[in-house]
Amino acid sequence: MTRITSRRRKLAIGSISAALLLSGCTLGQTSVPELADVQLSPVGDNGQWFHDEYRNGLGSSYTTENNVCGIANGLIIEDNRKESPLSTTIQAHRLIDGELAWERDAAHCALDSDMRDNILVREFIDRIVSWHLVDLETGEIEYTLDLGNEVQSVSRAFSTPSTEVLVTDQSTMLGVASGVVEWELAIDGSSTYFPLDNGYLGIQNGMEGWIIVIDADTGEEILERTEVDTHGLTWASDGYILKINESAPEYAFFDVLGDEVDRTTGESQFGFFPRPASGITFPLDDHLRAGTVVAVDASGAPAILTQPSGHTLFTREARVNDSEFGYFIPSGLSRDGSLVLFSNDEGFTIANLQGEVVFDVESSLTSNRHSVQGGFIVLTDGTTTEVHLPAEA
Repeated sequence: MTRITSRRRKLAIGSISAALLLSGCTLGQTSVPELADVQLSPVGDNGQWFHDEYRNGLGSSYTTENNVCGIANGLIIEDNRKESPLSTTIQAHRLIDGELAWERDAAHCALDSDMRDNILVREFIDRIVSWHLVDLETGEIEYTLDLGNEVQSVSRAFSTPSTEVLVTDQSTMLGVASGVVEWELAIDGSSTYFPLDNGYLGIQNGMEGWIIVIDADTGEEILERTEVDTHGLTWASDGYILKINESAPEYAFFDVLGDEVDRTTGESQFGFFPRPASGITFPLDDHLRAGTVVAVDASGAPAILTQPSGHTLFTREARVNDSEFGYFIPSGLSRDGSLVLFSNDEGFTIANLQGEVVFDVESSLTSNRHSVQGGFIVLTDGTTTEVHLPAEA
């Protein structure tokens, strides 16, 4: 059971780190920096920002103990667990009413990091394994993928209008167009993937300390394997930024070819929220012009930012009082940037840019993890998933 507390008040000191930062937020103490008016250009899925309708509070919630493969277009796609893994059924439910939209027997869905209008499905019929791309709305097969019977596990890393980039259990990356494998690339199993602009994909290996950039349509390595300190790396939609020095801030900016195009000193780069790990990146020029912006709405307008010194925090409407925190990164942001999500061990809090709590949620889940998927706020503890829907106006 989920308990919701709705009220308008200032965030209490000591409740969560975000509360410390936003408490006592008032207009007029210090003018909001002009940087609040800059226009930035986010690249990626706007499902990483939650729906503006959460301003009306919370409505119903959808709870499942099945494996959730993805949330998009108002649907939740899940494996309906049965006694045998071979008899798993994929079910798609409409979140708004919980009604079943479609299902497929003898199949399971792969955890989809880049779900758009279709989903990756594995079927096991007559001892034959086959992989398909299934239409998200209807459950009908769009393409059968020619992967061979030996591939037992596949995930999707990226999509372009013409190519699906898949990663198999055999440490191979595949570029698939209309169901046909067009290119292959051997990769390390510990690598992570970052969708960039213009059909490029950044691949990063933190354990071994290297990156590459490929053209997802051709498999061509635009940036060959380059050794970098990945702990100081931020991906941009058209390149990447390396932190050279933190105490005396210095950053180097590189395009997708690995050529250094600029270098800054004396001003911090906080990195924008939502983060590249969630599939959202920003052009190098945005980082150069607005490196002290902290969080950005779906239109590219700053929602949270600092002064160039990084010592004073603002929303775009008000100054945030001094605290022990120099800046913060929220757990979520509404599409229009007017609401901020803060997570805590008991649930989550939604606040506005004046520092007022819109509502608190206490969840029955323990050790819950928060995310925003398909515009909805999602909590999971590894066995149970809760999707919290906004209230109707």
